Amino acid sequence: MESSMYKIKTSIVEYVEFKPLNGVKDEQVFSALKETDSLLQDIKGFKSRLIAKSDQIFVEVVYWDSQEEASKGLKIFQEDIRSKNLFNLIDKDTVTIRYSSIVDL
Repeated sequence: MESSMYKIKTSIVEYVEFKPLNGVKDEQVFSALKETDSLLQDIKGFKSRLIAKSDQIFVEVVYWDSQEEASKGLKIFQEDIRSKNLFNLIDKDTVTIRYSSIVDL
């Protein structure tokens, strides 16, 4: 019997893309993202986060232990006062969030 060469893990990658509001400088967004570090550290299931930027699009890649914890973590993140400054800088109409399972090859 042939075994699979890869394994889909329960770990999740969350992709968040957004644009800032007109007139908002990159440094403001980066600073606001940095302000949310302690919040993420407090959320169960959070593993790590990477930030990237291409043209006017900011990308946040967040690693979670599971989809359930990612979903709960997003809700906590959205409701916590420590993320308020970040949300005040974002054009909410441009936000997209996707999830993918991590695969061991």
